[in-house]
Amino acid sequence: MRVAMDATPLTLSSGGIARYTCELSLALAEEFPSDEVFLISDQPLATRTMKEAQISVGRRKRLPHQPPNLHWRAEARKGFERRWWLWGVQREMARLQADLFHGTHFETPLLPLRPSVATLHDLSPWMEPGWHATAGRVRRRAPLLMRFGQATMIVTPSEAVRREAVERFRIHPGRIA
Repeated sequence: MRVAMDATPLTLSSGGIARYTCELSLALAEEFPSDEVFLISDQPLATRTMKEAQISVGRRKRLPHQPPNLHWRAEARKGFERRWWLWGVQREMARLQADLFHGTHFETPLLPLRPSVATLHDLSPWMEPGWHATAGRVRRRAPLLMRFGQATMIVTPSEAVRREAVERFRIHPGRIA
């Protein structure tokens, strides 16, 4: 399987979602060596190697090398591809022949051409908007993507977040793990 993961959180030098993205991509590459994992973004990454990413997000267990099945594809885009969530991500996945997309931070492609998974870390952008002054786009867009099924599956870190999401966004419980 060829999995494309949203690497946009890795464009930041630190943070919980950056760490989640780094840890998840490493774990998938290590656990499934016959699969290919691609970290993709429309922005240059803050680091150039997985080792730098491990250090910047505070990974305690260091790997001697980057797994051979983990790849980086992040760069500034031109033309239509600057409309990342509409066109760019789809074009990049077609180039990579990706089977699945994993949105690590509330995001999935606008056009559901492939199966996708979205991580819903918590509902804080909707619970207390003042905590996330710059999360207006997430607050507007993510509920629509979830309701209309752009994400084939939604992953939450806990049963409490899962229940809150089912209740708040009226998502079928079978689509959230």
